Amino acid sequence: MWKATLFSLAALLSIVHGYHPSNPRLGVASWDRMLSKIMVSGTNKGTCGDHCFVTLNGETKVFPIDVSVVFTSKPCTSFICTKDVVQEIQITCPKVDCNGAIPYRDPNSCCNRCPGGPDIEVEFEEWMEWTECSTTCGAGSRARRRTCKITDQDTVAECSGRLLETESCTLGPCPVDCEWKYGEFETCSRSCGAGQMSRFPIITQHPMNGGEPCPPFVVSGQPDVQPCNLRECPVDCDWEYEQFGQCSVSCGNGIKRQFPVITIQPKHGGAPCPDSVIDRVPNIEPCDAGPCPEDCEWEYEEFGDCSVTCGGGIKHQFPLIIRQATNGGVDCPAFVHRGDPNTMNCNTQPCPVDCEWEYEQFGECSKSCGEGIKTRYPRITVQPQHGGQDCPLFVQNQEPDTTTCNNSPCPVHCEWKYGEYGECSKTCGGGTKTRFPVIITQPQHGGRACPAHVIDGEPDSTSCNPLECPIVCGPGQTGCPNEAGELVCIDDKDGDCIPDTQVIILHNFNNTLGSCTNINIWGQGKITK
Repeated sequence: MWKATLFSLAALLSIVHGYHPSNPRLGVASWDRMLSKIMVSGTNKGTCGDHCFVTLNGETKVFPIDVSVVFTSKPCTSFICTKDVVQEIQITCPKVDCNGAIPYRDPNSCCNRCPGGPDIEVEFEEWMEWTECSTTCGAGSRARRRTCKITDQDTVAECSGRLLETESCTLGPCPVDCEWKYGEFETCSRSCGAGQMSRFPIITQHPMNGGEPCPPFVVSGQPDVQPCNLRECPVDCDWEYEQFGQCSVSCGNGIKRQFPVITIQPKHGGAPCPDSVIDRVPNIEPCDAGPCPEDCEWEYEEFGDCSVTCGGGIKHQFPLIIRQATNGGVDCPAFVHRGDPNTMNCNTQPCPVDCEWEYEQFGECSKSCGEGIKTRYPRITVQPQHGGQDCPLFVQNQEPDTTTCNNSPCPVHCEWKYGEYGECSKTCGGGTKTRFPVIITQPQHGGRACPAHVIDGEPDSTSCNPLECPIVCGPGQTGCPNEAGELVCIDDKDGDCIPDTQVIILHNFNNTLGSCTNINIWGQGKITK
């Protein structure tokens, strides 16, 4: 039996996780190493040593075997170090009822406790079974754990004593694998440039107890060969001339060039290329491309004179061979050999045109006889152009040209006329009067002859005094026309004149004048005295 302090809150201790180096699961915690080989007296024992190394959330603790630690960042979990196992024990606290009292957290425990609690007797349960050995061969360890026996369901007692114990265990010697390494590299096969260097395998641990054997190339001592290049070897410039290029001319004497070409650039302090090579200064040699073909050379002579001085003519120039073609040169054209001329228009300016004119035909003579005048006018047939001679002013002014015509005497025709009439044969009642032809000009020079009646003097008669002679009626009578139209005297008592007579003309003879006087009377046929 262990004497323990009574807590007002039960504290349950349980081993939650067991960690082993072969198990990578870290559970809730995360640390750099679960089991760390501690260097003791500068010697790696190849075991866990007597300390454990744990890092949790940046906090590192190193603690000996069988000692538990609590990390600040995880107060309800303790870590117990064994020889090769770190056990994480998580404390689970039950609900605490202090009957009205205020619980407090025990600084040595994760759980709350009630103040002034009585002491109770607690004891451990029996040890659980041992775990399997931590290794399958060689020295290992195993562990077992126990818990406090709970005597009161309302409280949890914390036992005083170890909850976990460990012991060493072995399952026989472990197989030892072959261990080997390469020795140092030997000296490079060349002092510069690409060489080789070798190193040989060295067995540091021979295999034991069925361990992994050494590889065949290790057993046989086969070297590892690596390229080496302590420094690049100096490379001198190397160069050569290209082939000569073509001759600078296709015929005759010329030059040909060949240029230097760098085949290897200098490196690593090698001899540099000559400046002439860098500047590509060519090597020049003369060359002969053979005789050059000479083409025919020819030209036109000067043009000859124009065929006309104006108005558009033609002038010629003829080809003249200066040099015949040689050495396969181009021959002269056929027209050159033939001497065909080249023609060109010349003096294309229009020629001067002088005025040309002529007289028109004479017009009719102003007289058919007896020296008349006939006229003609000048007419321009070609107007002057391009500086030609102008027409005379009289031509420009259309001045007439006259000449006499019909100079022979003109025919004189017979000219005649009637003489005055003689006296009338009657003074009234219709008489006759006569006139005779009189020749004024006798015909001459073939003129028209006088009519025969003129020559014969035949008279010309005409009527005269056609009015009726007046009648003198006696007293009591009136002159009236009868049915025959003759005036007759009728008695007044016999009545009026013939009805509808419009006009009666009385011819009163004027003895003094010797002529009649016409008197017009308008009425109904009644003659008034």
